[in-house]
Amino acid sequence: MKTGKKFWSLLLALVLVLGMAAPAAYAETTDEAGEITIESIAAAPVTFLEGAYNDYFVDDEGNEVGVYYPLYKDVVFTVTYSDGSSFECDIHDLFDSVDLLTESADTNAWAVGEHVFQVQAGDLIIDIPVIIVENPVESVTVEPLTVYEGIHQYKATYWDEETQSEAEVVVFDLWNLEFLMNVTFTDGTSKVLSRYELCEMGLDFDIWLDEQETKDWTAGNTYQVPLEVSGKKCTAEVTVAQNPVASITAEPLTVYEGIHQHKTT
Repeated sequence: MKTGKKFWSLLLALVLVLGMAAPAAYAETTDEAGEITIESIAAAPVTFLEGAYNDYFVDDEGNEVGVYYPLYKDVVFTVTYSDGSSFECDIHDLFDSVDLLTESADTNAWAVGEHVFQVQAGDLIIDIPVIIVENPVESVTVEPLTVYEGIHQYKATYWDEETQSEAEVVVFDLWNLEFLMNVTFTDGTSKVLSRYELCEMGLDFDIWLDEQETKDWTAGNTYQVPLEVSGKKCTAEVTVAQNPVASITAEPLTVYEGIHQHKTT
């Protein structure tokens, strides 16, 4: 009886040890230990339109300088292991932190053509191919826009530095406003496009105003909203008008069983 208990105790210990020894799916191990190792990590090319920077920094003279930062895009990395297997992932799925070997500031001067942005993850140095292509956008202007109080607004919480506490304010949802851009292209053509149509054409659209700054917008006033379309900066004039709807009431309604009903899962 004692021998049986000892046998099962040893068997359980062996199972636990084997389970602990199983390598993680992407753990960095050594061939000397006979374990699977990461052979290489390759990055898919990232494309930017010339001048369509996706990050900025302020230089020593106080000037805002645009840079190309590929890690802010959905870069696809292919990891290949020593056993021949591979899978695609985001680099942060493998490593907690990534060191930049290419200075972001240096990318400001990149011209149309192919470049390499280097990063280091663990002991691996990874080259991210970056392709700068000619920007088809020559200039952009924005149609004036009118919005109404109470429409496209929502409650937001932000940190108030003065009171050192959280504050709740009502702000405008800028990303749901129907901005219309008059876009002139380098081939001489022009189009009036919404931000959705811009994205369908592969053009970038961004709003450079924190929605928190709209908390003080009031009816009867016009405000400036800085926008950017594929690297071309422009300004939208947004006028806030009083909501024409004073109140709403609903008439009582009667419905019948079996009518306006359907099965759902």
